[in-house]
Amino acid sequence: MKTFIAYPDKEEKVEEKFKFEPITWAELEKKQVRPIEWLVEDVIPEPSLCLIASRGGVGKTLVTLEIVRQIIEGGMFLGKYQCKKTKVLYIDGESGESEIKRRCEKLGYTKAGNKEGIEFVSTYNLNLSNKYHISRVRDYIKEKNIDVLIVDTLRPFSGDTDENNAKDVRKLMRLFMILRDDYGITTIFLDHERKNGQNEQKYEADQNRVLGSQDKTASVDVAFSLHRNKNDVLTLKHTKMRLGKMPEQGISFTVDDETNEDGTESLGVTLVDSEMAKNNLEDEITCAVIEILSEQEKAVTSELIEILRGRGFGKSKIEVVLKSLSEEGRIQRRVPEGGKGYVYQLPASYLPLR
Repeated sequence: MKTFIAYPDKEEKVEEKFKFEPITWAELEKKQVRPIEWLVEDVIPEPSLCLIASRGGVGKTLVTLEIVRQIIEGGMFLGKYQCKKTKVLYIDGESGESEIKRRCEKLGYTKAGNKEGIEFVSTYNLNLSNKYHISRVRDYIKEKNIDVLIVDTLRPFSGDTDENNAKDVRKLMRLFMILRDDYGITTIFLDHERKNGQNEQKYEADQNRVLGSQDKTASVDVAFSLHRNKNDVLTLKHTKMRLGKMPEQGISFTVDDETNEDGTESLGVTLVDSEMAKNNLEDEITCAVIEILSEQEKAVTSELIEILRGRGFGKSKIEVVLKSLSEEGRIQRRVPEGGKGYVYQLPASYLPLR
């Protein structure tokens, strides 16, 4: 694993190329539209700026390393999404070499047929808001014919950039736009999301959850939110897709510890059907409803919703599950004397003997 030491700051006189050449619609109409090409089919277009965000500890580095493993092999991410085989430069500013090595070994990098397809950089001296520093990265990318740059995460390398200042963020992101537009480089940034606010009962994937100025997500072509539910199912959901069609469903999968025949440990990354992921959530709510009604025998709609929202479930999904359980006869509901809402209770066969 190579260690990259950035050169110290110094002034660099660069005469920027500037063209102001408007064209008419008649001229624009004649131009050929470039078809969308995919780094990861239907998931990450190329060249593009891509943002993968999550709360701390959810697993964005692990997921990104699995995507990268498939890219350097030209394999299939989760056995479903074809990846273009190309070279990757991974700039790490959080985990360190030892942790990156451990994760890569568990993901099966030791068995990769293209071990030269990825280069790692573990450094804290790199300032990607500095033109001289990023020019060094650019030159290295050109020299090594690298097409994909991973920045894990953006914050350690943003220098004096104020993440909450729109002007600062736009200036920083513009440097990566140049890498995309002039050199065809796809950059994948990893970033953090804020925690739920005081009035938020349940996590919802939203590009506005990313920490810092919204100009960060405004600058990228595709953005993802990574979330882990109570059943340890991870979902990578598009929150922005400038190129191609915005997928309605997220990509759900599990990451499981496995012990190989030789005693070594590995990680199995397995696609979970979106319907199965949906059913897992409904099963969670079902178990919670039965638990509540077992403890207090009956509850009105508003009471159940308040309790379940406090456990992190969404109101609309709670209402769907309550209706379904009632229609199946697994719980009973009746209209109270006031005629508002319902009273729920378990069937007599469910109630404990007294």
